[in-house]
Amino acid sequence: MDLVTTLYVALISYIVFVLKETPKKLFEILLNTISFSFSTSSKDTNSYYAINEWLLNLNKKSLNNHLNAKKEYAKSGVITNFSINYGQFYLCYKKNLIVVKKELLQNTFDVSDKITVRVLGINKGEVKNEILSAINKNNKVDMITVHPLPDIWDSYSANRKSFDDVFIKDKDEIINHLNNWITLKPIYEKHGITYKTGILLYGSPGTGKTTTAKAIASYLGFNLHIVSLKTYKEEQSLIRKVINIPEKSVILFEDIDCLLGNRKEEADSETKALLGTVLNILDGILSPENVVFVATTNYIDALDDALIRDGRFDLKINVDSIDKELAIQMCQRYGVDENSLLNDETFPINPSYLQNKILKSLKTIH
Repeated sequence: MDLVTTLYVALISYIVFVLKETPKKLFEILLNTISFSFSTSSKDTNSYYAINEWLLNLNKKSLNNHLNAKKEYAKSGVITNFSINYGQFYLCYKKNLIVVKKELLQNTFDVSDKITVRVLGINKGEVKNEILSAINKNNKVDMITVHPLPDIWDSYSANRKSFDDVFIKDKDEIINHLNNWITLKPIYEKHGITYKTGILLYGSPGTGKTTTAKAIASYLGFNLHIVSLKTYKEEQSLIRKVINIPEKSVILFEDIDCLLGNRKEEADSETKALLGTVLNILDGILSPENVVFVATTNYIDALDDALIRDGRFDLKINVDSIDKELAIQMCQRYGVDENSLLNDETFPINPSYLQNKILKSLKTIH
C-alpha cells in the first residue's frame, strides 16, 4: 500500500474503533452514513463478472499484488485473463477508501466465490452509482444466454422472446404468477423459505411449451438453463450440474416424462435415484435460491404425484392447440390477413402448424 492508502486505513480503523463503543444500532446507522457496501456471489454471474471488471479498471498499480492471471488459448493466440485474488486489500479511489474482500464459500453441496466491496468516504454516492451502472451495463437488454448442454459454460446468446409472441390461453395467469412471486420475495426471506417457484407446462407437441419457457426467462431478465434428463446416467452428475447454476436463472426440465415416471411403476434403481434427486432439487436441501423451475411434458398423467405437487410446481398450465381467437391474434402479430389464411382451417389448431403456414405465406409475399 502507498502512504495515502495507509493513512486512510489508519483513519478509518480509528473511526470504527470509536464507533464500536456506541450502541449497536447507532453504530450501524453511522457506519451506513459514511460507507456503502456491495456483495455478489459467483452464482450471480452478471454481477460477479461486472464487479470484477470494474475493480480491474480502477487502480491497477494498487491491484498488482492481488491479481490472479489465467492463460487461455484462442485462435488469435494466448489470452491472459485477470481476476481478483482471495483475501482482503485496500485502495484509494476518488477520495474514498475501497475495501475489497474475496472469499470462498463452501458447504456440503456447493462451492462459490463472494466479492464484497465497501466504500468509505465523502464521494461514496458517486462510486455507488458507478458500481450499479457497471452491473446494469453487463446485463444485455435484448439477449438472454441459453445453456443447453451438461457443461454450464457451453452456451449461446438468443434473442429475448416477448410474451406478445406467445399464444396460449393462460398466458396472463403465468405473468400474474411471476409478478406475485417477485412481490413476495421479502416474505420468503423473512420466514426462511427458499426463494424459488415452479411452473409445469403440459400438452400436445408443438404447442409452444419451450417457447413459453424462453418468454418466462426474458420477462424476468434471467438466463435459461436447459436440463435434459436423458443426458444424466446417475444422480451425482445432475447434482453437480444444478449446484453450479447461478441465481436469477430459469431451469428448464424438457420432456420430464421421458425419464421420470411414476414410482409405483417398475423402474430400475438408477431411475428411482434420479427421481429422488429431482424431487430434492425442486423442493429440498438441493434446491437453489432465486430460480424458476419450468418443466414440460406431453404426458402429465405419466408423472409421479410427488413430482407435480404444489411447492414443487406451484402453477400447472395446459399448453395445447389454440382456438380461433388466438389464431387470429397470431396472424395479426405477423401482419398477415387472417381471413384468407384461416378460411379453410378447423379449430382448435396446432400453433406450430399455424406458425409454419404464416411463415410460408410471408415468404410467398416477399
